[in-house]
Amino acid sequence: MTDPEPQAAPDGDGRGLSPALRGALWMIGGVACWTAIPVFVRLAAADMHPMQIAFLRTVFGLALVMPWLAARRSLLLPLGHFRLHFFRALFTAGAMVSAFWAFSLMPLAEATAIQFTLPLFATVGAALFLSERVGVRRLAAVVVGLAGALMVIRPGPAGIAPGAALALASALFGTGDWLMLKPLSRAVETHIVVAWLTVILVGLTAIPAALVWTTPTWSAVLWALALAVVATGGQTAATRAFAWADVSALSSLIYLQLVFVAAAAWAIFDEPLTAWTVAGAVVIVGAALYVTRGESRRPPGGTQ
Repeated sequence: MTDPEPQAAPDGDGRGLSPALRGALWMIGGVACWTAIPVFVRLAAADMHPMQIAFLRTVFGLALVMPWLAARRSLLLPLGHFRLHFFRALFTAGAMVSAFWAFSLMPLAEATAIQFTLPLFATVGAALFLSERVGVRRLAAVVVGLAGALMVIRPGPAGIAPGAALALASALFGTGDWLMLKPLSRAVETHIVVAWLTVILVGLTAIPAALVWTTPTWSAVLWALALAVVATGGQTAATRAFAWADVSALSSLIYLQLVFVAAAAWAIFDEPLTAWTVAGAVVIVGAALYVTRGESRRPPGGTQ
């Protein structure tokens, strides 16, 4: 997930609540929306290949974005920085297809826990490609977090299971998305970034979807539509959350998604939560929190 553009605090809702609590409630709502994503993918995957699900999700997402763009009179997108837009969309497509495929192959809580390695990979990527200085303690946190990922993956004699490999690939592709977003967010308005991402994703996901295309059932189409709605709803709720409270105050709430996903997977798909998954998730989340909290407190030009 990328942080939405901060906005002025909205008026007239949540009277009597502190700004921090309002932000927390909006963020929990966003996390609840994101929790539904792997559930809807799993339900759609009963009748449709994950690559086809990813394509339909982007098509429905474009339909949801179009009225917003029309209201901003931004239907004609500027071509500046197109290369950055394209490569960011390429990474995002890889992350989405890999995640959807992983959700169809392995327990949802395990896939979600593995994906939380993204901030750890992003720390290494920022040092390698963005020339950000990363201190020994943050690098140690990355190593610890990856050890937690191995606890969840538990590779056997035959190597890493396909689902776990795809979840890990999703985190790596997501890292590329984060790294491309940083220069884009400094050079281009947020709605243009979102618009180009949505438009290019339709084309990129159409290619793998065409290779596995079958006539989708109505139920699968409805699950894909619901997937687009909750993904958009999650981003909207997060945007409202960051309008009320600081990113550093809300970032840890994102990890509630793992709790929500585990509960949903148990209630809907009867998936048990193993001790290895719990232990590995605790290590991953702890390391990721250390990295993100350290980043929020780090002075410009300093190290952590």
